Amino acid sequence: MMGFETSISHFLPIYKSMQNKSMIKGTLILAFVLPQTASLIIGGLLFVTSDWSASHLFQKPQLSFVIKSFACALPFYILMLICASYARGFRQMKRYNSLLNLIQPVAELLMVAGLFLVGYRLGGTILGFGLSAVVAAGVGVYWIVKMFQSMELSRVPATCEVGKQLTFTFSTLMIGVVHILIMQTDRLMLGVFSSAHDVGIFMVATLISQKARFFLQSTNSIFPPVISDLYHQGRIKELVSTYKSVTWIITALTVPLIITFCFMSSEIVFIFGSEYTSASQVMIILSLAQLINVLVGSCGFILVMTGKQKVEAINSWSVALLNIILNYLLIPRYGAAGAAIATGMSIGIINIIRLIEIYNYYGYHPYKFSYIKLISSSVIAVAFIIVMKSLFDLNHFLNMIIVILSIIIYFCAVYKLGVDEEEKALFLLLKEKLVFRKKNS
Repeated sequence: MMGFETSISHFLPIYKSMQNKSMIKGTLILAFVLPQTASLIIGGLLFVTSDWSASHLFQKPQLSFVIKSFACALPFYILMLICASYARGFRQMKRYNSLLNLIQPVAELLMVAGLFLVGYRLGGTILGFGLSAVVAAGVGVYWIVKMFQSMELSRVPATCEVGKQLTFTFSTLMIGVVHILIMQTDRLMLGVFSSAHDVGIFMVATLISQKARFFLQSTNSIFPPVISDLYHQGRIKELVSTYKSVTWIITALTVPLIITFCFMSSEIVFIFGSEYTSASQVMIILSLAQLINVLVGSCGFILVMTGKQKVEAINSWSVALLNIILNYLLIPRYGAAGAAIATGMSIGIINIIRLIEIYNYYGYHPYKFSYIKLISSSVIAVAFIIVMKSLFDLNHFLNMIIVILSIIIYFCAVYKLGVDEEEKALFLLLKEKLVFRKKNS
């Protein structure tokens, strides 16, 4: 999407609050034309060069069909993402989630299964992906057309702050590129300075530990347009209150995952095979790093959505450089654990910097007194596990039971200590936005 998914979430709420339909229409057109044109050009180049790429680049002529299928699917997949971004920009989260997490995945599953049954294998997988993108894009276009009609956008001229929006989009694109680089840096440097076994261990640990970001990622799918809307309407107190409550909720929900990943790490990585048991230590380090991500909430999006996207771009590039330096220093000595430590330190440093910047610019932070309840509940749950482990020699099954009991104790403690009414109301709102209903709005 070339950064336009974030741009849409930033500008649409602003223009909507201004009731400026011309700007809304212009923003939607710009966010459609550029990514769609790019996808058509890239798809066309892939299609035209598919035979050469399959034969000379991959040295497998049979891949030509796969490349052509992917090239044809690309414009439809981008169109689906554009429609989903429109829905998020207008805070229609049921439609956003339906497109990305229901319609396209279910259609792909059904089509791949059907094609597999009639004899297709790899080609069926690519065809299923392409056809599901066509279906999801069709549904998305139908919704967008209805939205245009309901807002009577066809009757107004399109105007757009092209320079301003492209500058913003480029900054967010660079942030996205850096995040991809950071994700790949550890693996690449492990491959250079360590062994293939360490790369495998790190990838398994990363795959599992990233699940700890589930609630943060779910919240980040709906929070950016809210930030933009509240900030540009001058409702700063409401923005601060929402930020604090959202961060508290996602932290409260994430702590049980962290407890599970830390105290059942050996059992979890054993699922991937006995050769990955050494990944448990790496998984614990990465899980604690993800906890840092959760504890600061959507601070990166707050900087971007309040017009500090260039600051966030500098933050991202700086932490990418720091990550490379730390990997260079730690991987030769500690292997996969060194890469995990480098990742954890990078995550911690960039989030501390973000918090300082937010406090410096706006004078607020995501924390409040009720965090003592979460800390107390977490200490009780962890203490229960430690005591049980010290008193009894637990096998894998009993260890799992103890961890489950600790999570129950954690939630009971949180409930007993009390949850603020603001958190309860916001939790119900988030649940309504994120959980699929039978009837979409």
